Parts: sequence; structure tokens; C-alpha cells
Amino acid sequence: MAAEAFLDAPLGEDVVAGGFCRSPVSPGRLEVMSSEPLVVLDGAHNQDAARALVATVSTFFPGRPADSGGGRAGAPPAGRLF
Repeated sequence: MAAEAFLDAPLGEDVVAGGFCRSPVSPGRLEVMSSEPLVVLDGAHNQDAARALVATVSTFFPGRPADSGGGRAGAPPAGRLF
């Protein structure tokens, strides 16, 4: 973890869990828009974030279809089913 490297010391699991519990949720990051049907939006803004999104969705929703789409001003939209 970056914090462990910065502090040059290990962090206990309780410290890490406590930090995540106190972290504010960012709008647009795996935000549940509907539960039936389940619709989750994520504002992945680059390829690394999109890869992380695919890994997260695949982990939490194995075997379920998901749709991904993206685009930017002046470019045709892109999308894929994973």
C-alpha cells in the first residue's frame, strides 16, 4: 500500500478498514442507480479505471452480463459487453 511505503511501516487491518469506513463516497464511483434491475454507474475516466471497473464487476457479479460504454466530445461512442 502507498501509505505503508510512505510510512515505511505496516498498517494493521483495523487501521485500513477504519480508513475506508471514514472515507467519503465519491459520486459516480460504482453508484447504484437502480436495484431492480440493478444499474450501477461508474465514471471511469481512463483505461486503467475502466480495467479496474471490469475487474470489480467481474468479481462481484460473476457470470452476469454487464454493459460498458464510453466516449468523449468529438469522438464516436465506444462500448462492449463483458
